[in-house]
Amino acid sequence: MVFKECLHNLIHHSGSTEARVSLVRENGSITLEVSDNGKGFDVSRSHQGHGLASMRERAASLGGQIEWISGVGGTTVKMRVPLHT
Repeated sequence: MVFKECLHNLIHHSGSTEARVSLVRENGSITLEVSDNGKGFDVSRSHQGHGLASMRERAASLGGQIEWISGVGGTTVKMRVPLHT
């Protein structure tokens, strides 16, 4: 869900020409990071959107955290969730 929403936002809103995806397992958690070189957005004003709210809710439902770092040079979405064994 989070990855799908990241791709949707990247394609429809960012204006980027490239993206990078990383999925890393370490220290009892999995981290998904999606970055682009698009126009970015004001993180403080955009958290009310349905897509971003859904990503936040999904991360929380898994016991994880999500953050958005965005500016003129692009956007990075980083979600970390704990592994349950």
